[in-house]
Amino acid sequence: TGCILNQGPTIIVIWDDQGNIFGGFATDSWKFGPKFFGKPETFLFHLHPKMNIYDSTPFNTNYQYFNLKQKTMPNGLGMGGQLEYFGFWIDSEFGILKTSPTCSAYHSAPLGQVDGKIKKIEVFGVGYLNEEDIEAGRSVLDLDPEAQAVLEMMGKTFHSKVIREVDEDNEGKEVVGKATGKLKVVHDFKICYSCLS
Repeated sequence: TGCILNQGPTIIVIWDDQGNIFGGFATDSWKFGPKFFGKPETFLFHLHPKMNIYDSTPFNTNYQYFNLKQKTMPNGLGMGGQLEYFGFWIDSEFGILKTSPTCSAYHSAPLGQVDGKIKKIEVFGVGYLNEEDIEAGRSVLDLDPEAQAVLEMMGKTFHSKVIREVDEDNEGKEVVGKATGKLKVVHDFKICYSCLS
């Protein structure tokens, strides 16, 4: 899940086990919660067996949904529609894919099988990171530098600070998936099974 949280706008492309290729463009960063979010500029699309873009409708604002570890709400990632009737739904039990025959948030035809399996999924980050996304990516070490300085004067050791320095050294060596200033380099997250579980 850390692969797509607070990463700005994204494009999700899904290949199902029946040969359908479809997905969606999400205007907002993915964030956990039991509520829908997003903007009307989001859309769903088909790439195979036909190509089409499905714009949002004025019927509801249920564009993006991402929830985990809740007992009373669906757990997974979805776009469009309503609970249990998403344009597409990637269940937290990764590999399970559901699409609806119709979607009230987008003018879409069925994107794939009602109950299907994911063959492959890719998420591409596109566009700028907003201030909220940048702030969400900050470390807890950045939140109160004065308190940190007092604790250091008391001789307290920050193990996470050492880990952070190692991570920052490694980030300098990687190019794909990193931000340059506020403009995010277009990158491919290559979601793996552990990203949604």
